[in-house]
Amino acid sequence: MCVSSHHSGYVYNTGSDAATTPESGSYSYMGMGGTSMASPHVAAVAALVQSALIAKGKDPLAPAAMRTLLKETARPFPVSIPAATPIGTGIVDAKAALAKALEEPCTESCGPVATPLTNKAAVGGLNGTAGSSRLYSFEAAAGKQLSVITYGGTGNVSVYIAQ
Repeated sequence: MCVSSHHSGYVYNTGSDAATTPESGSYSYMGMGGTSMASPHVAAVAALVQSALIAKGKDPLAPAAMRTLLKETARPFPVSIPAATPIGTGIVDAKAALAKALEEPCTESCGPVATPLTNKAAVGGLNGTAGSSRLYSFEAAAGKQLSVITYGGTGNVSVYIAQ
């Protein structure tokens, strides 16, 4: 599977051009977008996570917990998505979802896990309850200008710099 670098955003995978049965057509790479490709990939990641949890002797996640896990570990879209475009949280990230599902419970020495940001990629669809917080991280080059833009909504934004 590969993701197109073209603005179409298609995901290319093997497929058949058969109209009735697999034997009546030929196989090749074909591009699809939207739920035609997102749904099977998200379902596969969910199955992978559930299988890994069971293999480790842990209980599988309930549907709501799986939805939360997949949203929290999704990578942001590499391009800005217009606000009027109905689209999901981001790109499903199997490695991140599996790692988060299998991580051991937090002890006193662990802190919050930051969601990595991608340069020039807007993060949208954020919401939370009073008193909640979100933590993001990114790497910036030393000696270069850093710009952070926020717009819409309410709340506070804090930037902490660490070397």
